Amino acid sequence: MSHEDAKRNAASMALASASSKSKRFRGSSPEILEDSQALNRNLRRFETPASPGPSAPIIQGTRNTGPDVVQQFRAEITELRRQQAIDREHFEFALNAHNGQLEDLWKAMARTPTREPLRQSESEESTVKSEEDDMETNLYDATPEPRGGLQPNAHEQNPKQCHDRFEEDPSLPRITPASIKLYDGMRMPELIENLPPVPELHFPQQPNETFTFDFLKRVLGGKAVSSGWWVIPSKTREQRLFPQLKSFRTLNSDYDPLLPRRPGEHGAQLSCILAEVDDEHLTFPLFLRCGQDGYKYYGTYREPRYSDRLGGNEMRQVPEYVKKHWASQIGAMRRDGKIPKHTDAIRAAWPKVPVGWLTDNYKRLIPYQEKLHDDFEEDPVTRPITADEADEVGESEILKTFETADTDTAPSMRFFYEYLQCVGYDHDFYKKLVAKKLELGV
Repeated sequence: MSHEDAKRNAASMALASASSKSKRFRGSSPEILEDSQALNRNLRRFETPASPGPSAPIIQGTRNTGPDVVQQFRAEITELRRQQAIDREHFEFALNAHNGQLEDLWKAMARTPTREPLRQSESEESTVKSEEDDMETNLYDATPEPRGGLQPNAHEQNPKQCHDRFEEDPSLPRITPASIKLYDGMRMPELIENLPPVPELHFPQQPNETFTFDFLKRVLGGKAVSSGWWVIPSKTREQRLFPQLKSFRTLNSDYDPLLPRRPGEHGAQLSCILAEVDDEHLTFPLFLRCGQDGYKYYGTYREPRYSDRLGGNEMRQVPEYVKKHWASQIGAMRRDGKIPKHTDAIRAAWPKVPVGWLTDNYKRLIPYQEKLHDDFEEDPVTRPITADEADEVGESEILKTFETADTDTAPSMRFFYEYLQCVGYDHDFYKKLVAKKLELGV
């Protein structure tokens, strides 16, 4: 077979393959494009004359039909390109029609509320529903049920659809998304969050020295006025290492999630016992401990304002371990009775006991009896529970008082925020404490 015959056979085979593909599937534009490209490649190969090699014999008398084949190839390519354009138009038209149908369907779904399909038992019941049942009236909205079960009822609609259909009043207060920090589920009081940081606060090279409680009491002295708040009597100050020191505080982070985490940070203490101190004691050095470690010096702090009482909603956010700690402390009974501060807290939280009614110009007291309430216009005279009655209150009863509502008449006990604002770091105070610790060898 000559070189020209081989080229003609290859071109004919490519043309036949392209034609069969085009007839088999007219809508496949990528295949038509591929066949067109293949024909172009074969056409270029055919039109390019091949130089015979040294061993290729030249056959005399071979008929030259090359121009006819080229013309045929060009005609086929033109036809394929025309068919490709037609297919592309058909495809785009079908795609646009499909998209239009989808858009109309979405609009129809948005306008028409959907109803969940009935279960088989419900469907059977609806088919045998009587005329009287269909006309039964809803006594709450006075709206008859529609017949046939095909129209959706307001109370059967999807809650999200009802929510989307409701037009909200634009004059309502604006909602502003915000991120907040939670400390074991509690939010830091807004007063503390808005305090500016301490400017240019510097720490010593080793600020992590720890001190035992016995050491602090021995060196600083002090008398407890609240949980962890120690006031140094003026008569004993001159005998101490720091004659100008009037008070200090020792707190434990194990049951106080809002305390400062680093020296210089602000925070708050949760306490059931209100401290009664003079203004001169509202600035103090703060010592904090966590776990079994000793107390660390965190800096000089002050109370920026008096304590605030937590409401019933805030009490629900107080961690359970904090409540149990305070319930165990207040409910504990010592050998000589409860701590007076704890007794006072219980007496303040418990409802007063009715005693009776005063008559004859307050000269005679009629003992209280519940059945006598209707006989008197005035409320009975009441008294707080006694110290002995307070001693009978245990841990479980105190835990219940943390869960009551603000307006409940039952016993109700609340926490208070004791605010802690850092105002500085006393290097000389810290250095003297460390030196005293080394001197005593503790």
